[in-house]
Amino acid sequence: MIRPTLPRYDIVLVNTPAQDYGVCNEQDQSGTISPLGLGSILTFLAHHGKSVGLLDADALKMSIVETIEFLQTCPTDYIGLTAVSENVRIAGYIAQALPQRTILGGIHARLAPEETIQQFSFFYAVVHSEGEEPTLKILDGTPREEIASVAFMDSGRVVINPRGEWLNLNVVPPIDRSFFEPTGETCHMITSRGCPFNCSYCASPLLCSRVVRFESMTRVVAQMEKAYYNEGKRHFHFLDDQFLITEKRAREFLERLRSVGLYGGITWRAMARTDVLLRMSEETLRALKKSGGTTITIGIESGCERILKMVHKRSDNSMTKAVVMKLVSLGFTVKAFFILGFPTETYREMWETRDLIMELGRLGLSYFNIAILRPYPGTEIYYQLLGQGYHPEEIFYEDIRDDIVAPDKRY
Repeated sequence: MIRPTLPRYDIVLVNTPAQDYGVCNEQDQSGTISPLGLGSILTFLAHHGKSVGLLDADALKMSIVETIEFLQTCPTDYIGLTAVSENVRIAGYIAQALPQRTILGGIHARLAPEETIQQFSFFYAVVHSEGEEPTLKILDGTPREEIASVAFMDSGRVVINPRGEWLNLNVVPPIDRSFFEPTGETCHMITSRGCPFNCSYCASPLLCSRVVRFESMTRVVAQMEKAYYNEGKRHFHFLDDQFLITEKRAREFLERLRSVGLYGGITWRAMARTDVLLRMSEETLRALKKSGGTTITIGIESGCERILKMVHKRSDNSMTKAVVMKLVSLGFTVKAFFILGFPTETYREMWETRDLIMELGRLGLSYFNIAILRPYPGTEIYYQLLGQGYHPEEIFYEDIRDDIVAPDKRY
């Protein structure tokens, strides 16, 4: 189950199950998306001579018990788990049962390192920035107090080291996709890190300080070429916060596809913002469709104008309808994300979102996803909820088992 199979590992990274697949409905299973963040760390470590492997427990739909039992006998001294806020308690429950040293990374650890290490003091380290350099230094035996971007417990005292410098995405080795579970003809890619916008519910502004770092389009398309010719990939799913972030970058993408002969010979899908798409010329959008674009996903979030202003969305319903009509007229499939449960949102305002969805359906919207708001630590909405009397432990750290006991691990 670990990719690749080796007699022993310096570290095994685990894509933590999003839910306990031992108790969920069998039909409640999401599609497999390659864990690109873990893949980047593993590729970086392998480039520096480490023996590494990935257990994608989420893609394999492993239960919590199955994950624990498998990892307990895994031939490695270090286990690294990743978690978002929705499954951080699952990562903690798995880690507390393992004999190896455990490291936690991912969005939740980066947003709330102090809270996280206090709740799960048995982790050897909590990485609160990009994981490549800190993990390498841990494996090299560097004392924790000398490693940037880690938090840990020292004799009952929380230690949070300053964050290190961000990586140059054009210098780190391209992700080795042999670590991932098979995804057929689909290749998941990410070509940037960060988002320049400030939506009040989103973690991205906190993770990267609204700074966006890009891989060059030459490097991006070179990876697409390799995946196309060497791995048989035909569909490319870009997971950037905003792949089509500017018209200039969209045009660079088109130029590189033409230069290597992939223009029109592949299909691809990506996310984009309503306001960015409105500013983009029809010529560019038409070329994107001809290049192989199939689906554009936009985060609409609400049909209530008051809520949109409150969360700093920089769009309104008229803009949304105009974009959907434009994309549909060009032949794109349009998917949308919505959120219910914003602070102060009323039932009537939720009904406005329902009405917008129905209207967009008549305009050609093909798919939509509705999520219940999950406030990420440190976001504007998170602090708004704390001001209303909520507590972090009520939101994130409720036990998933009545008998969870933190092990007495001393490092």
